[in-house]
Amino acid sequence: MFSELSLKNFIEKLSSPDPTPGGGSASSFVAAFGFSLVSMVLGIASKKHNTQEIVDLIEKAKEYVSKAENFADKDTEAFNKVMDAFKLPKNSEEDKNYRRSKVQDSLKEASTVPLELMSLIVDGSHVVGEAFIFCPDSAISDLFTALNFFEAAMEGAYANVLINLKSIKDESFVKDGYEKAKNIKEKFSSFSSDLKGKILSKLNIGG
Repeated sequence: MFSELSLKNFIEKLSSPDPTPGGGSASSFVAAFGFSLVSMVLGIASKKHNTQEIVDLIEKAKEYVSKAENFADKDTEAFNKVMDAFKLPKNSEEDKNYRRSKVQDSLKEASTVPLELMSLIVDGSHVVGEAFIFCPDSAISDLFTALNFFEAAMEGAYANVLINLKSIKDESFVKDGYEKAKNIKEKFSSFSSDLKGKILSKLNIGG
């Protein structure tokens, strides 16, 4: 699907008026860009310090790239289910009840996918932190760029969680989803802010 397209083709589809791919898929690829840069930084570091620890970290970073890419398709598939549910007939009361149930189920799935992407980014933050330890000065700006990609992907995924939760009638599900998303976002924000400060100190930017 989208994960198999060239970057040029994906951008063309993203630029079209079609609802998919949208912000969710874009956020997934942005996260993949971040992990790709982390892998690159570690690869540069391995030229000087070719340890098993760095080799393992590179492998983990690449695994996160693959997982993030897959979310681009998962997000689109979830959104398509929502659209399909809204197209269901509503001629009878039975039709309406079935349609309403399918819409709500699909919205729950659509809110869960970006929440999982947020969790993936937080889960992979330990690799980013390790990459900073080994990162040579020549590649520190690349790690800083990766961190900004993660922040953008996190914000995009968070927005997608919220927009789907907004239409869900199950108050317990909404509350639980919102709390999870909020906590994940805050956890990553704390990590990102701390690491950004360390990177900027190395770059001698902002004092």
